[in-house]
Amino acid sequence: MDHESVKQLIHVRSDQDKYVNEHGVLRGVYFTQVKDYRPNSKNQFKCRNTGQYVPFENVNDDFCDCDDGTDEPSTSACPMGTFYCDTQFPKSSINSIPSGKLNDGICDCCDGSDEWLLVKNHKLVSQSQSNNLRHYVKLCPNLCITIR
Repeated sequence: MDHESVKQLIHVRSDQDKYVNEHGVLRGVYFTQVKDYRPNSKNQFKCRNTGQYVPFENVNDDFCDCDDGTDEPSTSACPMGTFYCDTQFPKSSINSIPSGKLNDGICDCCDGSDEWLLVKNHKLVSQSQSNNLRHYVKLCPNLCITIR
């Protein structure tokens, strides 16, 4: 295989890659728990709180397999699920949102990482920090620096 062919392969992303953020981390996972989102030797995922095992291909399949909802960190499939924003501050309420608010058109995370599944020309609702007025935006602004 020549260099040009390899270069082209590097930029090919699968459908599952949409759940990986710009930093190469699975979307919606708390940074200390990333290691838990790897398959075991039997290609299974262990649900974080219940200890159930589900096939690893069921992670982020938009169906809640784990009773605790931990198999769907990047989707809104589990009603009791939690989505952790990309920017995570220790001991802050900004770290996470209920997964039901994921990709709902409203910027909830201070960095806008909860609205990652953008539809072309779709308008999002954001909130300015200074006067708390909601307004439409094309991309969620990153307000994390001003909130610290």
